[in-house]
Amino acid sequence: ALQVVEPEKLDAFEIGYKSSWFDGALTFNATAFHYQYDDVQINVVGPNPGAVGGTTTSYLQNAEEAHVNGAEFELTARPVKGLQLNAALGLLDTKYDKLQVVNGGVNLAGAEFVRAPHVTLNVGASYAFDLGSAGSIQLGADARYQSHQFYYITPQDRTNRFLLNQPGYTLANARVAYTTPHDRFTFTVYVNNLFDEAYRNHALPQFNAAGNIRGDTIQWGDPRTWGASLVA
Repeated sequence: ALQVVEPEKLDAFEIGYKSSWFDGALTFNATAFHYQYDDVQINVVGPNPGAVGGTTTSYLQNAEEAHVNGAEFELTARPVKGLQLNAALGLLDTKYDKLQVVNGGVNLAGAEFVRAPHVTLNVGASYAFDLGSAGSIQLGADARYQSHQFYYITPQDRTNRFLLNQPGYTLANARVAYTTPHDRFTFTVYVNNLFDEAYRNHALPQFNAAGNIRGDTIQWGDPRTWGASLVA
């Protein structure tokens, strides 16, 4: 199943807009892009011609053609002293246009890129309290939404092999930090995954009817996590 792969080629096209308003109190940036790939180097599972009983194996090969279309928007606002608000929106459409698995494997044209959610959204806010000679306190919170994504090129099956992909989910974080005068030390207390969202960080295919294995293996993301840090 050893394969010799061709070099991967990419033509990238981008157009963007950057702006600043009200003496820098509001900034807005936007980017649109198109990526055209030839001979994308990917890992696939396909037939092993040297194996008995049609055993499959994982190997590196080229996908003849693929493309990515997307856009990103970023907004930052400082409406009053000490307060900063930010938001970012990402839109993504990916597809393998020509992808035939070697050694007589399946045609995977139309499959999406792995870990490529169609929508990502980030929002955040922070506020700093100036304590004068006593230092400062910073409060912050942020949240990130990711829409559905696949973890493998194949199978991309939302019903029968649903454990190998991740539906959309949101993670929220919060923090409080104290900074001593002259920025000498910063002590932070934080909580990640504030609402204890259960999500799959990765998954491993295990299904094997011949071996009477009917499921797949999940690697869960971190649950709600508390912590503290000291930076000097």
